[in-house]
Amino acid sequence: MASFVVAYTVVTAIIAYMGIYLGIKSLTKYSHKKGSKYLGYGCFATSVVCISYYLSIISENYLLTSISSSIYFIGVDVSAVMLLIYIVFFTKRKWVKHNRVAVMLVCIYTVIELVIFSINPFVEISVGYVKRDTKIAYYDYNLHNLYYAHLAFVYILVIVITMLILHKAFSVPSGYRKQYYFVVMGIILEVAFNAMYLFASAEDDRIPIDYSAFGYSFIAFWVYWISFKYSSHGMLNSFKSLVFENIDQGLLLFDYADQLILVNEKAKKLMPSIDFREELPLEEFQNQLGIEDVGEERNFSRTFQFEFGEKALRCDYNAFRNSKGQLTGRLYVFTNAALETDLLTGFQNWESFKLFARENSKIFKAPVTAVIFDINGLGIINSRYGNAAGDKRIKELAETMREIFPRGSYFVRGRDAMLVAICYHMQESEVLEYIRDIPVDVQYAAAEIDEKKPDIVETIRTARKALKNKKLLDSHSAHSELINSLVSALREYDLETKEHVERTRVYSIKLAERLGLADIEKSQLSLLCLLHDIGKIGIPQDVINKPGKLDAEEWKIIKTHPRKGYQIAESSTELKEIADMILHHHEKWDGSGYPDGLTKESIPLLSRIISVVDAYDAMTHDRVYRKAMTHEEAVAELKRCAGTQFDPYLVSEFIQILGIDENIDVSAITIEDKKEEEKVVEEENKHIHDVEYTRFYADDELNIISADPYFQAFTGYSRNEKISLSELVPEKVRTEFLCKLNEQQAKNKLIYIEHHLLKKDGNELFVITYGRRFYDEAEKQNKLELVIADIKKTYVNEMIAEKERNKAIARMQRWEVKYRSDSLTGILTHAAFMNDVEDRLMSGGSKVVLIMVDVDKFKTYNDEMGHKKGDEFLILLATKLRESIRSTDLAGRMGGDEFAVAMFFNNDLSDEFIFEKTKTLFDKINQTVSATSSKMSVSMGVAISNSDDNTFNKLYEKADKALYASKENGRNKISLYENAVKAD
Repeated sequence: MASFVVAYTVVTAIIAYMGIYLGIKSLTKYSHKKGSKYLGYGCFATSVVCISYYLSIISENYLLTSISSSIYFIGVDVSAVMLLIYIVFFTKRKWVKHNRVAVMLVCIYTVIELVIFSINPFVEISVGYVKRDTKIAYYDYNLHNLYYAHLAFVYILVIVITMLILHKAFSVPSGYRKQYYFVVMGIILEVAFNAMYLFASAEDDRIPIDYSAFGYSFIAFWVYWISFKYSSHGMLNSFKSLVFENIDQGLLLFDYADQLILVNEKAKKLMPSIDFREELPLEEFQNQLGIEDVGEERNFSRTFQFEFGEKALRCDYNAFRNSKGQLTGRLYVFTNAALETDLLTGFQNWESFKLFARENSKIFKAPVTAVIFDINGLGIINSRYGNAAGDKRIKELAETMREIFPRGSYFVRGRDAMLVAICYHMQESEVLEYIRDIPVDVQYAAAEIDEKKPDIVETIRTARKALKNKKLLDSHSAHSELINSLVSALREYDLETKEHVERTRVYSIKLAERLGLADIEKSQLSLLCLLHDIGKIGIPQDVINKPGKLDAEEWKIIKTHPRKGYQIAESSTELKEIADMILHHHEKWDGSGYPDGLTKESIPLLSRIISVVDAYDAMTHDRVYRKAMTHEEAVAELKRCAGTQFDPYLVSEFIQILGIDENIDVSAITIEDKKEEEKVVEEENKHIHDVEYTRFYADDELNIISADPYFQAFTGYSRNEKISLSELVPEKVRTEFLCKLNEQQAKNKLIYIEHHLLKKDGNELFVITYGRRFYDEAEKQNKLELVIADIKKTYVNEMIAEKERNKAIARMQRWEVKYRSDSLTGILTHAAFMNDVEDRLMSGGSKVVLIMVDVDKFKTYNDEMGHKKGDEFLILLATKLRESIRSTDLAGRMGGDEFAVAMFFNNDLSDEFIFEKTKTLFDKINQTVSATSSKMSVSMGVAISNSDDNTFNKLYEKADKALYASKENGRNKISLYENAVKAD
């Protein structure tokens, strides 16, 4: 027994010491954690429990036993209460009002227990002590009602603590629950031992000691462990296993005997042909992969190419040694070489990114914008200062990109030294705002992902093309040598100056920005400004500078310069993408241009832009053959030629960027109008004889200074009369004639114009004026040498002309079907609809009513019924729209399930009457829609033009706002813009 007492004393001392030690640690080291002080107090209390119980069982003195037991019971209460309060904090329970009240009641009852057990040694009101014949624990308990209340109180606290811990256990991942289950098991054992002692000791002296006194300490210790230690240490092995299995690398570990002891699933996926059996010898593994013995070298790495799956794997090798230098193991780490990061920039490698983009294409949904950067002069830096200096610049650019772009952007190291930033949920215009003031000397370009075909890799390639275009124009770039040589060759044939080209570029880019063109289109436009007439270098100079009339073959040669320019651009990788635009830059809006007679939107957009901008700059700056026009005069000429030579919408937008926000009062001349005019001329000149012509000279002011003997017979004016060339042109076409004359002089030395000639007697002839501009060395002035020919049609010419006209009309119809009609519904495309409405707005004479039509809940219908049914519905809706309006009205598809209708009414009709007409259209369309699906309807927004609505964009904005009002008011409604504004 003596040895038992000694052992019990030692155990009690150790447990008491641990309680005090952990209590101090809770109050100091972990004081920053909420509630830790209560755990500390609880640990102190368990030490008191151990010591007081020890004293109560070794003492034979009744009073000392009674006092020690009372302290023991009070210590149990305090430790349970402190543990309860800490568990509330530990489980992150909210301290709501009823929780605070419950804890307060517990504390009050604990104080009552303190009073009871303080009195008990003197008056046995809770528990009595009965002497018994044992060699330790000399007194047995005589339990009274108040002690049972104490016991119930402690058990209730223990049950609440257990429930809170179990609740916490079920709220954490399964891997973390084991620690809580241990605490619960400890509590159950503690209660079991305590109950066994209390209720069995009276009849069985084999249980003389209450071992549960140690249990309170063990519970406190275990709570301390799971609170401060288990999360970082207890789960370490589990985490190691999780990391080993889930790391995105194949791991193989061989022991000191070169036998495989660990391999993860990633390694098996990367190398499915390898038999990863237990204790696989290292030599056999190396033979299967074709890897030679890497010896004892540390940190060995090499890239391997395997036949299966065409995967390139990188292998990193480490040999582990103990402190004595003995080999303890070998680790092989295999990585998919396609998924590597660039070490210099930290960006993802290009090949890796392409694989990532292909496997995760769904995350790159519009709007997504890619920006590509290239450092100017990097090759020079590398050659002069070494690759280290170049790498430093690349690294600086990468750091700058991380700083300026928003969080969440994705960065890629492209080929060569190009760096790419990918910005999610951002349009191109938004992204470009981030890089306006980038401090590094770089060239950049951006491209926005195609909403219909979202391919981020293709988007980056588009941005790269735009970047290459910009570097072609950069005089400091080696890529610009091609452009410089072509421009130098062109200047030998054309007197256009460098300043003219630069002004044209500035105007073009401003117009492109107003139109919202992408960066790739802007870069193409800049190239086009330089090279649209590059085909002239393929025209013989004797033809270009011929002083007299060009014959049919020579004129045919002149008209080949767009096609020659096309061939030059098509043969160059750098210029191939602008080849079509060079080919068609002499096409005219009404189809009278060359080489293909294209009309309207079938002419490439950039070709139409360069046509407008080039003409304006040529008119507003001095040339050797004439003085510059004023800005107002040039604008008037642009307006005059809009709808015939130029795209009227582009003219309208260009004038507005010049600061004149006004409409163009011109009607577009159609091919049919041109045909009727030609018929009239043919009737007037159907008897053909020899060609009549006259030759004369004019000065810079277009005053005729000399003429041949045929001049008087041809015009009615004598050679001595002072007359201006403009007086020979009827007033009704004089401005157009001067506009064409100025345009042709601005582009080359040759002149060729078809027009009416006004004779002195008032009669008119339809003539061709052709000739050249030259510098008279004798008189030191610029002159014009002109020939006017009266060309009357022969029967052969009539047949040829009719055939050509028919071909042009057929070609126009083919192009219009291809470029102006929506491929799905057959009605006008967005661009064609916009241009046709713009034409009607400019022509005036009627009220234009724009109706925006949107299908309600179309996406739901499309998802439920499938895309085929959705397309069939859109075709049905477009057909009904076309059938429900007059032949003079227009219908177009604006995109997706959004349509538009333009209706035209007399100016004297009231807006109320017009709005009632649109309601009729609304009823017809909704009847068709509801017959297709009871869940679907359409909403409409109506805007009626007035004096302020002289552009399509303004009218479209109003109609769109009215449509939004219909949507906001519950859908299936039609709203007028004025009513929507009043409602706001």
